[in-house]
Amino acid sequence: MKQDPITPSSREARLGWCFFAFGYLLLPQLVIRLLSGCGDAFLNFIYHLLFSGGVLLIFHRLLMNSLRRSIREPVQLIKVCLLALAAHYLSLWAVSRMILLVQPEFVNRNDQVIQSMTHQQWLLTGITTVLLAPVEEETLFRGLLFQQLLNKSRWVAYVLSAFCFGLIHLLGFLGSCTAAEFLLSLVQYLPAGLILAWSCDKTRSLAAPIAVHMVINSISLLSIL
Repeated sequence: MKQDPITPSSREARLGWCFFAFGYLLLPQLVIRLLSGCGDAFLNFIYHLLFSGGVLLIFHRLLMNSLRRSIREPVQLIKVCLLALAAHYLSLWAVSRMILLVQPEFVNRNDQVIQSMTHQQWLLTGITTVLLAPVEEETLFRGLLFQQLLNKSRWVAYVLSAFCFGLIHLLGFLGSCTAAEFLLSLVQYLPAGLILAWSCDKTRSLAAPIAVHMVINSISLLSIL
């Protein structure tokens, strides 16, 4: 049976999981130690540059297959991306309204950090958030985690991949925010994680979630400038 082009090979999966752990647990500390004294925006850029480079090296076959599939089905790609974007902003509005009712003074810590880095170095932050982060995050969370879980349980794949996607954006704030702030921030990320997983599942390509992620981050960045 021919392998699904969106499914990582066993070699990609083994290397991917090792790099997943290294990239999120050890690489940030290495970058901070080697480049201590540099600004946050520069450190973040170097971290994501190294991280995305490793992702491209390990998953180049998976990404190229996704690109070829999307080129063959451009109408499907555009339709799914537009639906995903509409669903994202509708769910974002609904979740934001709900959070304001629960905690009117709530502010997402990760959003605050990105806003601060944008004011420091808008170009480096733009490259990081619009180009680098979407490729690495979609490859790992939708190409690796979601696809591996999808072989076992569809609903588990959606829920767990969305949960981990939100969690990874907030781990750095553990201990510096209240439990309520942490949970509300996590709730903010869950709809995006589910929608990005749906776009991947619907197109059987990473091109859709990467494109949607890039557009979302671009709009968020422009709203800061």
